[in-house]
Amino acid sequence: MPSGELLNAYGASLNSLIGGFGGGGLGYNGLANQSTLPPGQLFGLARITDNGNSGGIIAGGEVDAPRADQNKYLIQFRYWDADNLQWSLHDTGINRLDAGAYHSGSPNIGPIPKYNVGDVVPVMFDPVKNWCVPLHSPPEEVTSYVFRAQTDVQPGVFDGAPYADGVNVCLELRRNGNWFCMLPELSIHCAGRYKAGASGSMPIVMALRHYDQLRLRCGSHPISSGDYVVYEHGLRIVPLARLVPGRTPEPGLGEMKPAYQNLTLLPNLQQVTTTRGRWKDAPHFSVYENGLRVEMGNPFDQWMVAIDYWSELRQVDADWVFIRVHHSDKSDGDLVEPIDHEGAKVHPGGLMRYEAVGDTWTLDKHAFIRFVDYQQDSFDVIAEQGRIYGPCHLVGELPGVLEGDEESGDPVPDRPLYLCTIGEQEYLCKHTSQAGTMTKGTSEELQLYDKDEQASGIFKSAKALFHDIKRGKWCIMKRLNRAWLVSQVECD
Repeated sequence: MPSGELLNAYGASLNSLIGGFGGGGLGYNGLANQSTLPPGQLFGLARITDNGNSGGIIAGGEVDAPRADQNKYLIQFRYWDADNLQWSLHDTGINRLDAGAYHSGSPNIGPIPKYNVGDVVPVMFDPVKNWCVPLHSPPEEVTSYVFRAQTDVQPGVFDGAPYADGVNVCLELRRNGNWFCMLPELSIHCAGRYKAGASGSMPIVMALRHYDQLRLRCGSHPISSGDYVVYEHGLRIVPLARLVPGRTPEPGLGEMKPAYQNLTLLPNLQQVTTTRGRWKDAPHFSVYENGLRVEMGNPFDQWMVAIDYWSELRQVDADWVFIRVHHSDKSDGDLVEPIDHEGAKVHPGGLMRYEAVGDTWTLDKHAFIRFVDYQQDSFDVIAEQGRIYGPCHLVGELPGVLEGDEESGDPVPDRPLYLCTIGEQEYLCKHTSQAGTMTKGTSEELQLYDKDEQASGIFKSAKALFHDIKRGKWCIMKRLNRAWLVSQVECD
C-alpha cells in the first residue's frame, strides 16, 4: 500500500484541480492570469499500459487516450512495495500521458517518444493541461534500413578507376538536379590468386535533405584484362541525428565531387529489413527509379546519416592472358631487347583478345611483360616483335607512358605488368668477323639477325661446342641447359 506521505501528495495535486486551475491550498490564487505561484506538480515513474488507438474525443475536442497515433497513452504509476520488495503499480486516477510535448512547431515533428506497452518512463503531472507528460526524449533505439540487390552487372570502362583488374564502386547523391560522387570511394581488386571473387565495403557519414536521391554505380580500369561481374551490392543506412536548421556553421554533405561520366548503374535495390525506430520524424528511405529516395516528415529538415555500402565481385574469366610483344619502333619479326622503364627491364606489349563471334584474334589493351626464362637472366631476355607469348600472369602495375606510344586524348593510366616464360630460344646469327675460323670449344660474340636477314644490332656470346665455325657463315644460336651454343648451318 502507498504511504501516507504519497497519498497526501496525490491529494494535494488533485485538490488543486478546480476546472483546470489551482486553489488556495497550493498558494495558487484565482484564475491563471492572476496566479502568483505555479500549480502543484506530481513526479513519478509510470508504466505504459495501453498504446492502442481506441481513445475518443473529450471536452474541447481533444483526443483522449489511448491514441498512440496522436501521441496519447494510458499509464499507471509505480511505487516501491517495501513488504514484497518490488516495484508495483498503483492506480492514482491520473492515468493519461501526452508524449507530444517534444516537437518543434508541429505535433508530428521532432524527437517524440513512441512507447510500447511495458515501457517505464519518468513523468510529471501538469495540472493545467490535466495530462501527464514524459520527462525524457526518445529511447536509445534508432531507425536503420538495409537495401540489397543480387543481379549480375558487368562494369563499364572509365578513366577514373584507380586499379587495373579491379572495379570502382561509387555512392552518388542527387541534389538540385546534379549528381555528386561521395568520398571516399570503394575499390575492389580481383586479380592474382583471387580469381573467384572479392568483396568490400565503405562507411560514409553525410547530411541528407528531403527528396535527395542515392544510387550506386561502378566501373573498371581501361587496361583491366579480366571480365568482371558485380553480382551483389547494397546499402545499410542509419539516421544519426536531426540537424537544427539555420545553425552556423551550416552542416554540409561531407566530401564529394562531381559524379564520374560513363559509370555503369547498379540497379534493382530491394528493401531487405528495417528496425522499428523510435524517432517519429526520422527520414524515410524507399526504392525510387534505379536507386533510393529520402523523404522527411518536415521538408525543411536535414539529417546526418551513416551509410555503409558494399559490393561483391566475381571474375568471369581467369587472369591468365596472352600478350603480343609490341615495341613502338620495331617491325614484326625484329628481335628486341627489353627496355629500362621505371627501373624495370620490360617489353612493351598488348593483350590479345579473342572474340568468339567472328573468330577474331586482335591486339587490345597495352601492358608490360617480363620474361622469367632463367633466374640469372634478371629479366634481360630477347623477344621477337609481333610474337604472342603466354599464358602470362598478372603481378602488378608500372606507371608512366612510353615515348612513341600512339595514344592521345585521355591520359594513359598505369599499365599492368605480367610475367611469362619465353620458351625455346633459337636465333639466326653470324660471327661479327667475316674471315677466319671460330675454333670448336671456344666462346665468342655473334650478332643476331631478324627474319628478313638484316642485322639486329643485338650481340650474344656463345660457345662452338660441336665443331669449328667459319666466319661469315649462317649459324643457329640456341639456349640449352642455360648455356648459349652456336652451330654452323650454312655449307662451306
